[in-house]
Amino acid sequence: SGRFGIKDDKDADTWLFRRVRPTIEAKLGRASFRFTPEFAEDDADLVDGYVDWAFTPTVGLRAGQFKPSISLERAQSASALVFTERAFPTELAPNRDRGVMLFANLLDRRLSLEFGLTNGAPDGRTANNSDVDGEPELNARAFFEVRPGIGFGVSGTRGEKRAGNDLRAASSSNANAFLPRYRSPSQSQIFGYRNGTLADGDHTRFSPHAYAYVGPFGVMAEYIRSEQELSLAGKHGTFQNEAAQVTGVWAITGEEEGFKGIKPAGDGGAWELALRWALLDTDDDAFDEGFADPATAVTKAQQWGIGLNWTITPNRKAFTDYSITRFDGGAAGGADRDDEKMIFTRLQLNY
Repeated sequence: SGRFGIKDDKDADTWLFRRVRPTIEAKLGRASFRFTPEFAEDDADLVDGYVDWAFTPTVGLRAGQFKPSISLERAQSASALVFTERAFPTELAPNRDRGVMLFANLLDRRLSLEFGLTNGAPDGRTANNSDVDGEPELNARAFFEVRPGIGFGVSGTRGEKRAGNDLRAASSSNANAFLPRYRSPSQSQIFGYRNGTLADGDHTRFSPHAYAYVGPFGVMAEYIRSEQELSLAGKHGTFQNEAAQVTGVWAITGEEEGFKGIKPAGDGGAWELALRWALLDTDDDAFDEGFADPATAVTKAQQWGIGLNWTITPNRKAFTDYSITRFDGGAAGGADRDDEKMIFTRLQLNY
């Protein structure tokens, strides 16, 4: 991938490996597994590592590390995305978590149900290797396809996150295991709580979402609310952050669009035009009560994006996106952080 800021004195231009994920999958009788490491970062890490057991052809149990049941775009495979980076709602959803999940596909696979019990991951991140506070998190999703390509659903999580409990004292490492760090499309941090802030109670998320793919056109929309109890220097507060997005795509060459991506119909590949609006709105009370610093954290961010994609074959895809993100707050003296204007490119190989 390539990231290039319009303002060279503000943005770091770079080429990078965004994802390098060799995947091993196998099935034996009722059991199957998936193992996916990540080599694109500075050190190796685990993305997916789980085992599935099929009780029936439509009901199964998953155990290991996997995507929790919350964000719609997070559930979409990276190979099927129409922008190089996911939108703001995925910043409020956990990336991967560890635990067990019961799933079912009913009514000729038109109704999908998921119910999980996991360690509890912070917004936008993966859970630690072990549960720091010993408090579980419940995950649930129901999604119904009215007809193939048109569906809607609702999902959520509920649990407790505590940097300190009866067995261990609060520490900075425990605090970091439960606090969010929201990022802009360029993956720059634009919001975080002040040093010393601790997770100290309930954390709930709620997300309605939908998609519609009809012929060469498609649209995805989702909203997510993340509400968490925190403490700082003896003060307690409950703060609610929100995000939303609408992403539309048009197959210029006439192929059928779908949640799982597009397949070229001709030798010249498939061309897509994509448009996006996305919003991140952080809780004003976090600033009023001193939990967030207005000189470094934004109160709001809005993104507008346009992309042109070329799916050369089902396994090869090239992206070019332009994104402008405008911020409220986030700079010294109560000023607004400078607009982020970025050009993204990516060549994606998926085998």
